[in-house]
Amino acid sequence: MAPDSDLNSSFSDRVRFSELDPQGVVFYSRYFEYADAAIISYFRTNGIVPGENRGSDFQVKTTSAEYSRPLCMDDEFHAFVSVQNLGRTSVQFLVSVCERHSGEQCCAIEVLQVYVDLDTARSTAIPESLRRVLEAS
Repeated sequence: MAPDSDLNSSFSDRVRFSELDPQGVVFYSRYFEYADAAIISYFRTNGIVPGENRGSDFQVKTTSAEYSRPLCMDDEFHAFVSVQNLGRTSVQFLVSVCERHSGEQCCAIEVLQVYVDLDTARSTAIPESLRRVLEAS
């Protein structure tokens, strides 16, 4: 299990055949899908419903990943989410993807999301109600 993490901020799944590359390991881009699913799960667990605030929502600005070891077919994993930095209009998440049985970290993914007014496609301040949730976790 990832350090300083709990199951309230995690997403669990199992590697499927369709996620593998020709080498038999998870294709690198799939880890970004795992991170996205983990962040959506984090939002839901903390009472944030994606798309609930009609007219504004979080959008991904940047992502980066550091790979430590591959996941293979049928491996079970946890993806732990933590808030690394909270700005006026953005939040930076760290998603740690760990093999379930060993707890060994396979990939660390940083995701910067910006809160956007969907009508203007411009960043806007994160509402206080969301900020309180993000600060508490």
